[in-house]
Amino acid sequence: MKPEKHISKLVLCVPAALFFLLISIPLYAASSKLILNPDLVRVGALYNGTRINLSAEIPRECDVIVEIMGRDIKEAVVQKVRRLGLWMNGGEIVVRGAPTLYLALSSEPALLTSPSIGALWGYEALKKRVSFSGHIKEVENDRIFKEFLQLKESLQLYGIFPGVLKVSSSSGNRSTVKGSFTLSSNATPGSYQVFLSVIQNGELLFRESAPLKVIMVGFPELVYRMAKSHAVAYGFLCIMIAALAGLVVGLVFAKSKPHKE
Repeated sequence: MKPEKHISKLVLCVPAALFFLLISIPLYAASSKLILNPDLVRVGALYNGTRINLSAEIPRECDVIVEIMGRDIKEAVVQKVRRLGLWMNGGEIVVRGAPTLYLALSSEPALLTSPSIGALWGYEALKKRVSFSGHIKEVENDRIFKEFLQLKESLQLYGIFPGVLKVSSSSGNRSTVKGSFTLSSNATPGSYQVFLSVIQNGELLFRESAPLKVIMVGFPELVYRMAKSHAVAYGFLCIMIAALAGLVVGLVFAKSKPHKE
């Protein structure tokens, strides 16, 4: 083979190798692996919530936000109103665009608390996608949104946790992020997404997600399947359980009564 051909191939290969190297370095710097432990939660008869640990590797000198979100659903809530000094049920309010579950964690508290930055994540970002309709006036949206958050927080389905994620130095130009959150027993079975947002100098560098699945097992799964597939049998079962419970309570109270002489 002639030397000219070797030189021409070398001229073609070197730029290609350099181009691949240049594009692979940013990809490696921006890549991350979000790990959840566990990533599958089994809900049994004695289930009372689960603590889930998370970890990821990110580029050094970056901040992190983690959001745990359920799917958006349309739901109806009853507004509480005060009349004659008593709290009563008011009109029904339809909520759209609100996820079934929303938890937000950050490494830097200001990312979720600062008015200028927090609008990108957390409750301020959530407020932009949630809408209310029904027996309310448009000027009441802010108040209704706050009451809606209070309701969800009382059920441990919503929560903001600034500064709970810990970032420590790792090998090379990488850092390790670690943290945890509690999945409430009120979380319904289904698929959830855990989003990892990496921020550098106030700008979103990249975002990735990992699935989190919640399934029913044991007796709760049996009851759920029966209610869904055999509604009539499920209704009879509920009646029988209620009757049996009433019989047992009646026997207990009958035995506790003093005997007359």
